Amino acid sequence: MSNRPDCNDSNANISPAQAEVCEAGAFSGQVDNDCDGDKNDVDPELPAGSSGTRLWYGDGDNDGHAGPGFKLRWCVNPTNLVDPATGNVLVQGTYLATEPDDCNDAHSGIIQRLIWYEDRDGDGCGNPLTGREACGSPAGCGFPFVTNNKDTSDSNPADCRP
Repeated sequence: MSNRPDCNDSNANISPAQAEVCEAGAFSGQVDNDCDGDKNDVDPELPAGSSGTRLWYGDGDNDGHAGPGFKLRWCVNPTNLVDPATGNVLVQGTYLATEPDDCNDAHSGIIQRLIWYEDRDGDGCGNPLTGREACGSPAGCGFPFVTNNKDTSDSNPADCRP
């Protein structure tokens, strides 16, 4: 049991003994369920999951594709969120609920992710069984990656079919 005082004696669902949850609806409808002084959207104790927050990803270039650079855990979409009680801007920018898929979130025309293939024999042709999607060539593997899958045997540099 918490040492915090009950912040709403008329509602049994709002007390220091309650867990914080996301209420359906807009930011103005969020409640401080556990009386810690934080509405759900700014409460670090709020769990992730079905009754908790979700991850929202920033879309810096406003092209409808989230970039990998910034994310927030929030109950409702935080895009340009303003506190209706104070008029204070809580969050600036556009956020999406989709996983990041924008390779260059500074330019709206560049979103392409490519399939990269292992080229263990260094012949410039990739193994078609080893493709992985990424914004750039995967690093740190000890061998190069290429964007074609024309290698019939990735242990023989003579079998490249460009």
